[in-house]
Amino acid sequence: MKKSSALANLTIALIVFTCSVSPTKTENVLPDDAVIYEGPFPTPGTITYVETGLTHSVTGYPGQIITIFQSSFKETDATALIKSQQGTIIGKYPALGFYLVKVTEGAEATFISAMDTNQNIRCVKPNICPYYMSDPALFIDDCQHTHGQQVSGAYSLAGGGYDVSCKSDDDGAGHPVAELTVMRIVLEAIARNGTNTYINISTSGPDEQDWFDLMEIYLTTVAALPDNLRANLVITFCAGNENFSLTNALANLRKDPLIADVLSKNVLIVGASETVFPSSNDAPGDPDFANMTSVDAPNMSKGTSFAAPQALALLHVLAEQYSLSARDALIVAKLSIAANSNHELIQTEANAQAVLFKSPQQDTGTYVNANYAGGSKSTIGDCIFQVNFTGTISITITGGDGSATAPYTGTLTFNTIATSTVLQGTSCSNDNSPIVVSGTVSGSSLKVEGTGTNVITVAFSNGTLSGNNLTGTLTLSGPLDSPITSVITLTK
Repeated sequence: MKKSSALANLTIALIVFTCSVSPTKTENVLPDDAVIYEGPFPTPGTITYVETGLTHSVTGYPGQIITIFQSSFKETDATALIKSQQGTIIGKYPALGFYLVKVTEGAEATFISAMDTNQNIRCVKPNICPYYMSDPALFIDDCQHTHGQQVSGAYSLAGGGYDVSCKSDDDGAGHPVAELTVMRIVLEAIARNGTNTYINISTSGPDEQDWFDLMEIYLTTVAALPDNLRANLVITFCAGNENFSLTNALANLRKDPLIADVLSKNVLIVGASETVFPSSNDAPGDPDFANMTSVDAPNMSKGTSFAAPQALALLHVLAEQYSLSARDALIVAKLSIAANSNHELIQTEANAQAVLFKSPQQDTGTYVNANYAGGSKSTIGDCIFQVNFTGTISITITGGDGSATAPYTGTLTFNTIATSTVLQGTSCSNDNSPIVVSGTVSGSSLKVEGTGTNVITVAFSNGTLSGNNLTGTLTLSGPLDSPITSVITLTK
């Protein structure tokens, strides 16, 4: 590989992703080698740690660390690595690479720093203690007390029905436990085995770092599930009530393509607009975020805790009324949200989108975005480059009507200039290279897929057609220090 160019030896493939069964119970599905730790838990406290050079402070359970390895990493190797850093495994799900580790209280930062640089580890975080924001569907909550009862009540009153179950994730003292929450999700997914699976999580972190760490734990674990278990898994998360923006946190989460895929295919984060509930955390225009027009519980408490189950109920009703899978109901809902000027999820508007989804129409023509721009650092040897991409992406649909029997066919072109500027290193030189990627596409009005090869890897995910617009998430990856992800709209 030449050190003089950040773009030499890269590979490209263009991929466009998309994304009623009565509920079953989560019983007797735990593998023999898995252990869910259910206590005792220490009193929650502030845990400070360093990750990629940045210091973070979060609320968690002192002396407990969640470590998620690549699922291919052997349990014996994981155990040895954990022991080498003075850790003891107290909970585990080896098939997912998930381990709850006990360390000496006060040594959390040392353990995280030692493990964070290991390429076999996808996520290492304190065992976060979120809080209950003010659960066929499974509600993972404080089941025996007011919060859990009002959350499930909000779901039922919003039309989701009364066939619900609740699995507790509290530590016995009224505090939720991240490890318990994520294991409840895993067990429910296994129990339902790819059938429609509706889960609501109405807990959140009190600040941006806690929220980010909590979601990274949840989403990294869900990403490790086999595809068949994720096929129709839908999870609504409450956005939180601290009135901070989630935009940067979601952008950073999507730097992991596996997490980006989970957000697109399995997750809806639910809050409310400034006029409905000013305290709601928000992410304006985010494709995986919904505003609800009500945040009320049956007892008239207010909070995004009660907005999230209302959204889950709407998804469930969509699936039942229009004979959709849970995943398709989520796709329809996200299309409806994107078309709403306030980014709100409204039943009548979602119903209209479901009708269109069930009756696809021909959408031939060329969809273009001529203003693409994105950049990332790239480290090659001792050279560090800033690589910026500018140019045009176009998708031409040439045939089909988007139905199962006549899917769309067409072509995709990504025409870009990749400019690399030397930031650090010797014997390194700037570069300015034109790149053209061509490939074929196919799919439906809510699912378009395609491939192409030349220089970098590009993914266009969750592509949806609405009128003259094609909207989705464009991700560039390859020998970049982090993927470049942005939501773009192509216009016909």
